[in-house]
Amino acid sequence: MADNVAQAIEWVAYAGMAPSADNNQPWMFKAFYDHIAVYLDSDSSDILGLISVGAAIENLSLVAATDGYSSLVEFVEDGPVNDNLQLVAKIRFESSGIRLNREVREAISNRRTNRGKYKRKLDKLPEVPTIPGVSLRWIRERDEIGDFAELVAKTDQRRIGQESFSHEFYKMISYLPDRHVDRINFETLQHPAIGKWIFKALSNCAISKILNCLGVPRLFALFNKSRVIESGAIGIIESGNSGPETAILVGRMLQAVWIQAELEGLAVQPMGTPTLDPRFSEGTILAFRIGYPRCNAVVSPKKPLNAILHSSPRYREAFSRNRGIVSKLEQLKLKDSRVAIAGMGGVGGGHLITLARQGIGRFTIADSDIFNVVNTNRQFGCACSTVGKNKAEVMAGMAMDINPEIDLRVFSEDITPENQDDFFTGVDVFIDAIDAFNFRARRHLFARAAELGIPVVSAGPVGFSTVWLIFDPDGMSFDEYFDFRDDMEDDEAFAAFIAGVAPAATHRSYVDVKDVDVGAKTGPSISSACFLAAGIVGIEVIKLLLGRGEVRFAPWYHQFDPYVFQLKSGYLARGNCSVKQRIKRWLILRLLRKMGRKSE
Repeated sequence: MADNVAQAIEWVAYAGMAPSADNNQPWMFKAFYDHIAVYLDSDSSDILGLISVGAAIENLSLVAATDGYSSLVEFVEDGPVNDNLQLVAKIRFESSGIRLNREVREAISNRRTNRGKYKRKLDKLPEVPTIPGVSLRWIRERDEIGDFAELVAKTDQRRIGQESFSHEFYKMISYLPDRHVDRINFETLQHPAIGKWIFKALSNCAISKILNCLGVPRLFALFNKSRVIESGAIGIIESGNSGPETAILVGRMLQAVWIQAELEGLAVQPMGTPTLDPRFSEGTILAFRIGYPRCNAVVSPKKPLNAILHSSPRYREAFSRNRGIVSKLEQLKLKDSRVAIAGMGGVGGGHLITLARQGIGRFTIADSDIFNVVNTNRQFGCACSTVGKNKAEVMAGMAMDINPEIDLRVFSEDITPENQDDFFTGVDVFIDAIDAFNFRARRHLFARAAELGIPVVSAGPVGFSTVWLIFDPDGMSFDEYFDFRDDMEDDEAFAAFIAGVAPAATHRSYVDVKDVDVGAKTGPSISSACFLAAGIVGIEVIKLLLGRGEVRFAPWYHQFDPYVFQLKSGYLARGNCSVKQRIKRWLILRLLRKMGRKSE
């Protein structure tokens, strides 16, 4: 798949620049961690709608190739329909190591339907790759182009003369392009000015009948014929088969030709197929004209990216109050991002609920422990009704109750070196919410996250304060910052951890350390500080996922303590290895061992 969801969404933006019949842009996309799903508006599920979707899929494949990914398209026959959208294809991507020239992106952005006059001279035809299931042939001889133009004119005349055409026209033409971005506005047709009034009249059934009697359909047919005759060549995309998959393949072939033509300075205009001729009446066929343009094309308005990324009406309403803090597009990025949280106890449950209420749509959570009565004072999911139940499963239910559309993966067992890769699959950000005394599991997970290029956020309560660290996979590692070693005793590791997470120690004036028991793995903790940590995590995760705001990675440390009105943030260039930090570690270790001897 893509390196991250944001990259996949960038590809979708280029897919939305594809051509579509009558500019109706009938597509919708949803980015998953392992594929992109493509949907078709069920009101546009005819052959032209499917061809348009095929063109969008080709754009996706081409843009992914510029980032070094090959694409595999899986067609979904009779896909499910939800919210008036039908699933038609799934696209999976694999790293190929071969990057297509990034000029392709510019060609996709600059592509226009040029309905103006072309030059008749065409030096060479664009070279395009073969797409199995469809073929491309060219008409280049002038007399053959003339014959084809005559067939097109007859087909157009017959179509325009039908009563149903006025209804089609009313749906197709938009005279308010500032209000309608999914239909044609007249300027893009590149017809003479008087044509606007004739086109408007054609949308009225009564007037259309009068104009038909006056021979207006023939005038338009002759006008279109003249444009076809002035082509450099005619392209015919055809297949002996029919059906949704074939129509999508035809669309892919059309777009492949179009982008290559754009790179070579050529213009393209798809045309109606002359179905009156038996040579063009079987299978799936699409014709287009190509040549060097005599004038510039007019830009057709396109839907914004947030209008083609799939989200349900409930999701949009549920998180609408986030607007003004995050944009529509940013909300969709959050929806399509995956956050992994290890630990659903003291802080992990609060982290999950905070992020779920921010609209993040995908989570991987893990905890093998069950809720006990002693958890009541601070753990989000602990209540009389949940005591004795698995923490991960309880919190999964609470998150799903907030947002039933969440894509949630639950591990009710420990995360070990054997299953950690499965835990990290498709993850954009990892949140450390592991028990403060579980150093070995924490070290393994931090190391693997760094190897996979996943940033880590770690935040937890200390007294009434919250402390937090953020680790960049390309920056100082977890072990380097804390100076952890394999041969450390548990109390040594705990002393190093406490010294590293809270170097400022704003809590030292009011926390009684005598209640810390390293052997029993218990210490003082209160709910207000746990929820404070969840708020910090929610903000830092948004910054990481959306790529906005300043993120201060380790060796930066942070502590916010509202009890003493202090916010401390500092930079430990050597982490716990500095002389000052080593002295702190020694003093903390001495105190811990002294308390341990007294308790014996």
